Amino acid sequence: AYEITYGDWSSDVCSSDLDNMVEIAGILRDGAGHPIAGSRVSGTHAGGDASGFALDPEGMPMLSNGGGTATTGADGSFRLENVKPGTVAVRAEGKGHRPAKSQPMVVAPAQTIEGVALVAPAGATARVLVQDESGTPVAKARVVLKAPPTQPGQGGNGMFTRALRVNADDDVDAMFVPGMEQEFGAATTDETGHADVVALPAKPAVVVASHDAYAESKAVAVQLPEEGVVEAKVVLRTPGYADVLVMDPAGVPTAAHLSLHGPLGGEVEARDQDLQVGADGKLRTKPLLAGEYWVEAQTKSEPRRMGGAQVILGGDRRSLKQSRVNFRIDAGKATSVTVALPVLAKVHGVVRDASGPAAKVEVELLRADEFTPDGAMPPGFGGGPSTQTEADGSFTFEQVEAGRYRLRFGRPTQVARLGWSPRKWGSGRPSILPRSRWTRFSVRWPSCVSGGFR
Repeated sequence: AYEITYGDWSSDVCSSDLDNMVEIAGILRDGAGHPIAGSRVSGTHAGGDASGFALDPEGMPMLSNGGGTATTGADGSFRLENVKPGTVAVRAEGKGHRPAKSQPMVVAPAQTIEGVALVAPAGATARVLVQDESGTPVAKARVVLKAPPTQPGQGGNGMFTRALRVNADDDVDAMFVPGMEQEFGAATTDETGHADVVALPAKPAVVVASHDAYAESKAVAVQLPEEGVVEAKVVLRTPGYADVLVMDPAGVPTAAHLSLHGPLGGEVEARDQDLQVGADGKLRTKPLLAGEYWVEAQTKSEPRRMGGAQVILGGDRRSLKQSRVNFRIDAGKATSVTVALPVLAKVHGVVRDASGPAAKVEVELLRADEFTPDGAMPPGFGGGPSTQTEADGSFTFEQVEAGRYRLRFGRPTQVARLGWSPRKWGSGRPSILPRSRWTRFSVRWPSCVSGGFR
């Protein structure tokens, strides 16, 4: 868990104070007395305000708190410069060891402290054998040790932890979100199917293996000791695949961005995968576990207004619920799945106040089941797309599908809403107005009024 304060990253120290800055030097060693190179060392002030952060060798944030940062040399030595006077603790983090931290020390202005000795515990090592269902060792499998999944009803731990999302290009994003799984360490198997995952914490954990040609293994529970080796064996499973075809409303294959969710209701927690389908409308998924899944199309990421600023959040796409398809994957088989994109419309209107068109008003469009009660948060901070009115009070929303919605609009202290439902065309699946027709409505701000279509 990390708490990060974003401040002035350049410096919060006036030039006249530079002569009072402190230097702290020392050596980082392991339990056998050998120097450790390439680890990140930082100084943290007790009770101080954070002025920024640095990344440790694993790419995780480390709170620097005005205490300086450095990387250990080949001989394990480090030197922290431009450290603020006060009570400082020195901490070292790296890939091959557990974090090491000194006792807090009081440093006076312009003081230089030498000989700080940090001893990093090795932590636990998990020695894992990965095989397929025939008992053959599997090379180049990725082995991960992570926290056991939270049981239903227990809730999250309330901390910000590392979470994973699989992207279409095989990358794995690390992000900080509450209540998600925490990864302790990972490694890749050699030609004998073995992998050693090192520098692990003394905690309960589960071992999971994955590979491009197999479905993920069942999770194997282990108890990690303070130090020493724990052994485990995991078995990769026979996968299934989904052959996906995406069609536009005219029945022509088309490119699309999809979200795949599953497996549902199994021993493995369901997860989301991003799928990018090319112009031919075809895609075969990566290996999937047997089980139930659904897939749906998503709109492209669009800027949303948050507190007056225009922001694009990673993965900030809107689901097209009418495109959702449920299907089953069987081991050793490929399942054909067709995703039909719904007809979408462009919705626009005008916001007026007592004097006429109202400019710079935040407007948010939410599905009825996503509507946030008035006063809970200002427009732009909900789950729907948001925009800001132009000088003539006009606003526009693109790529809107059929359904019942609510419109929230107003300035930070004034919010109004309008409920509406698009008309249905034809006897088939509901769709919002043909492409040649636009929905129009005009609302009066800040009072609540009814609206209509034409």
